[in-house]
Amino acid sequence: MKKWVKYLLWTGIVVGIFFISALIFSFYYVWSAGAQVKQKLAAIREAGDPVCLADLVRKPIPPEQNAATYLLQAKDDMNAVVDKFYDLKSYQEYIYDPADMKIIKDTLDAYPKVYPLLQQAAACPDFDSKIDYNLPPKKLMDAILDQMNSGFSRAPGRYLLARAKLSIFQNDREEALRSVILQLQLSRLFEHEPLILTNYLVTIALKNMALQCANEILQSGPISDQARAALDAELSLHGSMDKCRTALKHERAFSMDTLIHELPQPFLLANQWQLYALNMFEEFLKYSSKPLSDWVSKSYLQPQKPGLMLSGPAAMSIPAFKAALVCAYRNQAMVRAIRILNALQKKAPIDSDKIPIMAELSLPDEVGIDPFNGKTMIIKKLPEGWLVYSVGENLIDDGGKIVEESDNRPLDVGFGPKTPAPQAQEKEPAQNETSQ
Repeated sequence: MKKWVKYLLWTGIVVGIFFISALIFSFYYVWSAGAQVKQKLAAIREAGDPVCLADLVRKPIPPEQNAATYLLQAKDDMNAVVDKFYDLKSYQEYIYDPADMKIIKDTLDAYPKVYPLLQQAAACPDFDSKIDYNLPPKKLMDAILDQMNSGFSRAPGRYLLARAKLSIFQNDREEALRSVILQLQLSRLFEHEPLILTNYLVTIALKNMALQCANEILQSGPISDQARAALDAELSLHGSMDKCRTALKHERAFSMDTLIHELPQPFLLANQWQLYALNMFEEFLKYSSKPLSDWVSKSYLQPQKPGLMLSGPAAMSIPAFKAALVCAYRNQAMVRAIRILNALQKKAPIDSDKIPIMAELSLPDEVGIDPFNGKTMIIKKLPEGWLVYSVGENLIDDGGKIVEESDNRPLDVGFGPKTPAPQAQEKEPAQNETSQ
């Protein structure tokens, strides 16, 4: 046999062996990744968590027990109210121009049914906006965004913020706090909805808006002990990372349906993409119960990962998920800071620079923990009042820089003195009530 024939024969044998080996390896690779995906999904189901959007479908709620019933009745009027004063400088910033305040007052007075409907909504035990979670992922996201754009979820917060600011201007701080508490109650009800990260972040925004306003009220003058107690009772129901973890679990179900039904399914990579996504959510859930500093110390989300081809679309979502977790930490820090500030104003002597411990403020120990670094929340006594803050995302104490300056974002997260008192006639505190 000629040499070139032997050469071709052996070349063919080698190529054939390589091809068969690659084929066997490919089938094993796909099977192995698929087996791991099935195992992880089974563990998720066993834990009682959703693995697909269909698992998020809720049982119907009686209309009279559904906060959405009353919010829908108020929606058009709320949108009309907000449209009239949304661009006012006194609404967008913490200033109190009398002319702007008159516009806000006249607008609120023109729609008297809104506030009672919001109170009825807040008194309900549940909330369901009737979004169909049987929809395919893309249509479901479109439905969620349409609901947001309609003002259904944002409008209550904007309406109540205006009402609180008007009450601050009128020096009726008790009424202003009632508006803030009502907004916080509604934000809790919104969390009864399946929490895809998009609508979860809306609830965070509503909470943060209310907390900023609460600080404005606390800094503007005396508050009765009863009002402080009501504020703290509501705040004690906020600031947990549990809802963030719920949102991550619901987002995982959304992501799995997206990977399976709405993206191309390459034979060799489909199972690998799903496996990577499941592992990614597992890591986020693991670290969501720990301070942000744990992520940094262990270079979390920055180790060597497989390339985009192997990790799939989930890898591109990592920055967005990390940002969502940081938002949750910021909210937790803000809740803790306002609770501490509220207690300091009530219990700490005005002429004392001593920093009380949480037990002296009648607050749980965990309220004094900075969620960003796991250390103690920072408390300072300034000439104008108490400053309470967390180190924030950069994990550095920047001296209490909690106010945005020019184009620079606040570095620390918390609350303290910042605005001049509104110009209106002082209203006397309620009789027989102790103020700071």
